[in-house]
Amino acid sequence: MEMAYVQSAISRIQENFSLPVTGMLDLNTMKIMTKPRCDYPHKFNGTSTFTKQLSIKPWWGNEHKKNFRYAFGNNVPDYIKSLFYEVFNGWSNMNFIETTSFQDSDILIAFVQNDGKGEVLGSYDCISG
Repeated sequence: MEMAYVQSAISRIQENFSLPVTGMLDLNTMKIMTKPRCDYPHKFNGTSTFTKQLSIKPWWGNEHKKNFRYAFGNNVPDYIKSLFYEVFNGWSNMNFIETTSFQDSDILIAFVQNDGKGEVLGSYDCISG
């Protein structure tokens, strides 16, 4: 997996949420990415896949926060972890610190083996710790 793939994914997020499309991980993109997205539509090829599954209160409260803790779930391959290390260290002036505890982290990175309702991959992406 190359950096161009990650930039493309971030560009799609920015476009989906009407942010300036830069492909770079900036504060506004981080704010969107760290919110529970169950209340937001996912758009693929111009089609919304919106289905509200769960409503939880967003944790994000400090727009000036510069230090973020992140944790990987079980079964995240080392090559995926190294990609996150590279992205976190290269794209922003924020400080990312890995922790082993989901409870102590701001960002949870995990892969699950189920599709959401209607077999829409990723529709259950609201995980609270």
